[in-house]
Amino acid sequence: MKNYEDLTIQISVLKKSISLGKILQKDHPEIAVIYGYYSQTDIPKMLDIQSEYGVGDNVAVNGVRYAIRGHEGSFGIEGYMGLISKEEIKKIEKERKEESQTKFSKMGRYW
Repeated sequence: MKNYEDLTIQISVLKKSISLGKILQKDHPEIAVIYGYYSQTDIPKMLDIQSEYGVGDNVAVNGVRYAIRGHEGSFGIEGYMGLISKEEIKKIEKERKEESQTKFSKMGRYW
């Protein structure tokens, strides 16, 4: 029975995250700009999403992820576009990876 309860909790968290993503798009469109400079794990702390929306860390981080990337529609929740295009997300992620590799190579570590 525990596995069923765990799955129910996971689905509930996922649905809350998806719904929060749509709300964040409306309430905090600046997430699109902030994401260019900070990770999606930093943004909830910066905007105090946990307190403002009464959610846990996991829901807040995943809500930001859905706000940025959108939702294709599932779990009975209508799909929506992300704040940032897939192409722009790939560009940002590539830049971050290159920056990270540069920092580590300067420290004498190589990928």
